[in-house]
Amino acid sequence: MAVPLRVTVSIERIDAAPGDSFNFDVTVRNTSDIVEHYVVELLGLPAGATSRAEPDVAKLRPGESATAAVQLSIPVQAPAAAGLYTLGVLVRSKYREEVSRCEELPLALAAVDDVTVRVEPEVATGGRSARYTVQVTNGGNFGARVALGMSDPEQRVSATFDPPVLDLPQGATAHSFLSVRAPVPWNKEKQRVLTVEAAGSGVRGKGTATFVQLPRFASKLVRTAGMLGAVLVVAGAVLAAALIARAGNDDEQQQAGNNQTPPAVTSGAPAPATSAPPSPSESPSAAPTSAPAESPTAAPPADPITVNVTQPFGDPANGVLPADAFRQFDLALTGRPERNSPDGCDDARSVAVTGDATNGRSLSASRQDDATACKGVPVSIEGLRDIAAIQVVVAGDDRRQMEVFYTNGNRSIQDDLILTTEERRGEIDFVVVRGVPDGAGDDPPPAAIRTIRYIPATT
Repeated sequence: MAVPLRVTVSIERIDAAPGDSFNFDVTVRNTSDIVEHYVVELLGLPAGATSRAEPDVAKLRPGESATAAVQLSIPVQAPAAAGLYTLGVLVRSKYREEVSRCEELPLALAAVDDVTVRVEPEVATGGRSARYTVQVTNGGNFGARVALGMSDPEQRVSATFDPPVLDLPQGATAHSFLSVRAPVPWNKEKQRVLTVEAAGSGVRGKGTATFVQLPRFASKLVRTAGMLGAVLVVAGAVLAAALIARAGNDDEQQQAGNNQTPPAVTSGAPAPATSAPPSPSESPSAAPTSAPAESPTAAPPADPITVNVTQPFGDPANGVLPADAFRQFDLALTGRPERNSPDGCDDARSVAVTGDATNGRSLSASRQDDATACKGVPVSIEGLRDIAAIQVVVAGDDRRQMEVFYTNGNRSIQDDLILTTEERRGEIDFVVVRGVPDGAGDDPPPAAIRTIRYIPATT
């Protein structure tokens, strides 16, 4: 049975991009023997696209024709997926469902590249290294795989991305962890501008961040002052012991040996202090006072440096630590949620001190806005390339591991939380301290770090 109408579309194909609008005509001829009311519609539109026909309804007597003006609009925001669509230009009777005709109209929607890169924090302060979170969003209308890279104008900064490649479906956002390292300036603060790029087939996006490096002299000043203070304390203790011994010897001399020094007592003219030879009782006390006074400064580079990670806030305050809390030791401690973290802790990249004076305080991972949230997230320690050994002391039981990451991509596990790097000096990238769950499905215990002891490498 022949359809009692004819439909003609003024265009054969539409090539469009998000944000475009098109106008075309649809001509309808009533080939039936009765009056019909026709409506024009577009079927199979891309997501978000809209269409409108004027007039809404065409009333045609038998043998009459009419033209409807159709407007098609494709949105810019949240664009539909790129590709080829087949639209249906449907003309139907408003009152008789069995009367209709549909003509096909191809629509090719072009691909749109819209990759944005955001780096947090925008400014990081440290010594040798710093850490950032890179957020990449695919606002285009097709899926993409991007590789991450970093550059700086002076080409002095090295970068490591974890992961280095991101798969981004249309409209998706993914994160990567960026670690940067650069030579420490000697006596002047250095600001390095970093450009982070995400690039793939047909897509490219860039973001920027700043790495503020504190000078080597400033970063070592507190450590040097601490060692000098320790030397002065030891020297003061030795001096006090010498004075006590000297006073005791003088008392013994007065009680038992007054007759041994009659010339000095009866001459009426005391001899100058510099001309009197040391008495036999003074000689034994002189020897032990000199050796201990020199021992603290004999080899300070080989002495272990102890970092009390619960000290920045003191007693009794707890809280989230700033990113540069341990910069005086050239260390950076942050949460690593991508390393086997509990559910809902993807943003727990901070560290915080919790506990009390009675049960002891310790440092674990946390959210930036909540010191007690996500404590089971592993904690990363960076700044270890120039060390000879490191030991991490934790609170609680021994269900902890230290995962060591090397610059060549290899890894190792230290269950005793002690690492000697003498044979692999310069090959350590960073370590991750994490709790080991009791069983399957259990959340891991917090890192609960109390102390970090390390020995700087001697030159």
